[in-house]
Amino acid sequence: MFVAVRSNSDNSRALEAARLHSPNIEIVGPHTLIFDITGSAEGKARRIAEEIFVEGGYVSIAVSDNANAALMLARQRPGVSFATAENPSDLEEISVNALDADREFRELMDAWGIGTLGEFTRLPEDDMVERFGLDITARRDTAYGRAYRAPAWNVRENNFLWSRRLDGEIKTIEPLHFILSAGVRQVFENLSYAGLSTQTATITLSGRGGSKTYKVRIVFPVLNEKIWLRQAVSKIEADPPEFGIECVEAEFESCRPRAVQNNLYSGAVLEPENLDLVVSKLKKVVGVKEIGVPQLRDSWSRPFALTENLAGLTRDVDEKAAEIIFSAYFRYARPLKARIGFENGMPRTISIAGKTQSVKIAAGPWRTDAEWHKASVFARDEWDIETETGAVYRVVMGAPGEGLVEGGFD
Repeated sequence: MFVAVRSNSDNSRALEAARLHSPNIEIVGPHTLIFDITGSAEGKARRIAEEIFVEGGYVSIAVSDNANAALMLARQRPGVSFATAENPSDLEEISVNALDADREFRELMDAWGIGTLGEFTRLPEDDMVERFGLDITARRDTAYGRAYRAPAWNVRENNFLWSRRLDGEIKTIEPLHFILSAGVRQVFENLSYAGLSTQTATITLSGRGGSKTYKVRIVFPVLNEKIWLRQAVSKIEADPPEFGIECVEAEFESCRPRAVQNNLYSGAVLEPENLDLVVSKLKKVVGVKEIGVPQLRDSWSRPFALTENLAGLTRDVDEKAAEIIFSAYFRYARPLKARIGFENGMPRTISIAGKTQSVKIAAGPWRTDAEWHKASVFARDEWDIETETGAVYRVVMGAPGEGLVEGGFD
């Protein structure tokens, strides 16, 4: 269903209202916009239109299953209007000038005494085609609310918002669970329609006693409302607000969905949802300082170590947690030949077995030398290179542009 909104002044207030219900919004003119309500029945769309209109500041709001029909109603009829292809009664009452036809056509309709779209559609179709040609069928489809209009969603949002102001205060988790369930379901309908997923959410609870914000993060983009609801409720239960809740707001940051491969040739990989649960349990057992994600660091010592805080792996990050150290180096039995492309003294590309990849991060070089007491001193320069695909290699440089991949990091 499409909702067209015509404002008294600019579109700022209408845009704010549209963002609460849809990611697909088109600014049609200085005072007009249109948005769609994903997968919604006519009754729900009517209710949303009436709620928006009650807020004030609008000339007209129209709901239809056809975008062109919704815009015609919003431009021609004040108040709240509804029309569908099966029931175009509201369309029949608006002026025939809404067809935006040429001057000759308008003068002819005026001469015939045709003033509304309903009167126009009751004219004999065969006679109209004989007089005006097949072009008249497009105007008839517009009058019936069937003309197709390609959407041009020109408002792009990274975040999906939902909010609910309650009739009274709530102080227990049970009614809050029910309210959040409805909100998460609505947001995920819009995310699914837009072909997006989400990994991060912000839940804000507010009341007369103040407000409290909860950050919820999943390991990987997940489009499963039950998992998100469980995570949000668990977060709130662990640190409940000390005031009555009168308003609930949720903001989900959209992102591309993760690629999932489940077939005979896939390896046994722990699902991200289960991985998140395992990390949470491990954190409670060993402590927040003992879990982390390896990351390349611009230093070298033996044994080689990687460091990173918990932000990339856990949904609950202790900002004061110290760095976590991992020994994650492995050595190939036979080093691989590689060609390294340098720019301004830094590696920019690496080619292994004929496949070239861009270098994302490079640390080094480190000069390693030994056997100083011999005539032939052992000395070499080493780089640690992370490619655009996420692979991390230890590269030993030889002749200019040539090297050996001695090992890597898991």
